[in-house]
Amino acid sequence: MIMVNRETELVGIRGWLLVYVVVLGLLTVHTIGLTVASVIVYNKSATAGLATLASLKASSPLSSVLFYDITSVLLIIYAVVLYILMFRRRKAAISHNIIFNALSVLLLVAWHFAGENLTSAHSSMRCLIWLAFGTS
Repeated sequence: MIMVNRETELVGIRGWLLVYVVVLGLLTVHTIGLTVASVIVYNKSATAGLATLASLKASSPLSSVLFYDITSVLLIIYAVVLYILMFRRRKAAISHNIIFNALSVLLLVAWHFAGENLTSAHSSMRCLIWLAFGTS
């Protein structure tokens, strides 16, 4: 019979894993905000400080915005699945986290080449902040 030392057994998520879980949650919330803001900015270009919708369509065509929004929603869903796997303590959570992070980096590169650069993302976030706090 093998004796197990119960005092050294981990009770919950601690240390760097806790930091990772918190940062993953913050990044997921950030992605939700950028996704919602990109839809709002594309529909109401004046909220992003653009004079016309034509200037927005020239910098980010509808296909690029749809690609960004669909892939962002898929990443959000995948992040929720990761949380479920992590909190159920499944071994598959490790490999899925590696896949998720690799996919995130690949999508960042793809978004850059699709025309969804940091400028449009930051103007989208600025629009979301304006909608949340700037309306009276």
